[in-house]
Amino acid sequence: MKKSMLVASVAATTLVASLAHANDAFGPENAISIRSSVPLLSFVHTKPGAGDAINEFAIGPKMTLTSFAVDYWITKDVTLGGALQYGSRSAAPESWSMSLAPSLGYRYAMGDITLWPKIQPYYNYTSTTVATVESTTSRVGIGVELPFLYSRGSFFYGPVVAAQFDVSSTTKTGGNSSDGPMDTIIGAGFQLGSTF
Repeated sequence: MKKSMLVASVAATTLVASLAHANDAFGPENAISIRSSVPLLSFVHTKPGAGDAINEFAIGPKMTLTSFAVDYWITKDVTLGGALQYGSRSAAPESWSMSLAPSLGYRYAMGDITLWPKIQPYYNYTSTTVATVESTTSRVGIGVELPFLYSRGSFFYGPVVAAQFDVSSTTKTGGNSSDGPMDTIIGAGFQLGSTF
């Protein structure tokens, strides 16, 4: 009986210590986390407004697709944050784009691994100018992200799987409006960040 209680006590202590270790990188409420993800594997299915669908598969990092986000810890488990991205091209055809993606996340500790799933509605606006004619595309969609994170102090890192689905897309050219391209993107990558 004493031996069983000793084994149970050691097991409980190990579990608590393990969970505490997983909590190290995730601060208490009112903390802020900054994170970035690098895609390593991606599949993109694009359905144009007219014509056949296009599939693209890529292996390896695409540094131009890295995302940077900030999250605020409402509680020790719930986060509210988002990402704001902007890009521009000065060579012909000139273009610029902006994306806004708020996110709501929930942290779940499992031993040395912390799951931090997030749901991310997003809005994307792109403008392209060809021979003084401007064409714009507005997209609205929903994204989901599931990182499997390890922590060391305030630093966290690990693999992440993610998907995003365009819900609506509208293209306007010369005052005329039409259905725009719709993307479905599924990918895996590596995420790292820190909590302050």
